[in-house]
Parts: sequence; C-alpha cells; structure tokens
Amino acid sequence: RPSAAASDWLGLQGRVCVVTGAGSGIGAETARELARVGAWVAVLDRNNAAAAEVAMEIQRDGGRAIGLCADIGEPDSVFAAAQRVEQELGPCRVLVNNAAIRHREPLMELPLDAWNRVISVNLTGALVCTKAFAAQMIGAGQGGSLIHVASLIAHFPQGGSGPYCASKAAMITLSRTLTIELAPHRIRSNVVSPGQIRTPA
Repeated sequence: RPSAAASDWLGLQGRVCVVTGAGSGIGAETARELARVGAWVAVLDRNNAAAAEVAMEIQRDGGRAIGLCADIGEPDSVFAAAQRVEQELGPCRVLVNNAAIRHREPLMELPLDAWNRVISVNLTGALVCTKAFAAQMIGAGQGGSLIHVASLIAHFPQGGSGPYCASKAAMITLSRTLTIELAPHRIRSNVVSPGQIRTPA
C-alpha cells in the first residue's frame, strides 16, 4: 500500500476518479489503488453486479466509491452515468479510459459488424467518455487528467486481433490530439500500453 507521503505526492485525496471497465482486471485494480490513496472512485462497467462488487469492496476497506452500470458503446449510457457521478461524488478530475472488447479473427475473415463493434467501444467509446467527463473538468475549472489504456499490440500488432490492434493504435493519436485541444483547460492526456496481464479477459 502507498505510504502517506506517496498519497500526498499524488494529490488524489478527495478527488473524483472515474474508471471504465472497472468490474474486473486492470480496471478493478486501478479503482482499488486510486481508492487506497484517498480518491473518490466511480466504478463503471457494463456488468452492473461486477461494478457494484468492486465499489462495495472499496467501501469495506474504508474508501468512498460508487458502482454504476455503463456500456461505453452506448453514448446515452455514458452520459447518464456521468450525470450520476457528478450528482453523487462531484465533478470528475481523473478519467481512466480502460474499458475495451476484443474479437479474435483474421481480418480477411472478419465480419464488418464485428470490426465496427470493437471500434465503437474501444475508440469511439473512449472519445464519448472523454466528452462526458472532460466537460465536468472544464466546468469545474480546476484541470484534470485523462489516462487511456492502450496496449503493447498498439505498437507491435498481433495476427488475429486486427480491430483491437487498430483501435488501440488510434487511441494513442486520439490522446495526442486531446493533449493539444485540452491544454488550455489544464487537462492532461496520456496513454499507458500494458503488455500481457493475467486477467479474466
């Protein structure tokens, strides 16, 4: 666990942090770690029960969290969740765009609807979440941070995962564009590209 000094250095005490795809895996552990350093965490996942369980776990450990059902492939779902976050915790200061789906099939055999679904969640969904939660950062006027979870295969593509590779590579350019556009509002935009992590996915 981080020490008190580490928590102070991070400056997340009482700040509202939103993590998508936080019902399991990287997202769940990110939510837990943010709560451990004092952040107020919104756990978003399309699996409502999983989101609620992670939020309850954080609460049992003395943190503050809410679990919300949100499918980032559905913009209305995202904006409804954003409204609840602001009402129940306050305006978002940190967004972790982690939610993603994957379809394993060679590109030449891949149905276009499968391609479109992956892109709509992994790339368009990240933009939708950014629009919903960065708007709160802008409105609060205190700056903020966007963290987009890409992947090592955004840099080193893997056969049979074409739409996933493409969506994660595009996320890197999306983040760079957001860096330019949101800098006047003191909102940072960064990408992390994990390698293979042992998760349910």
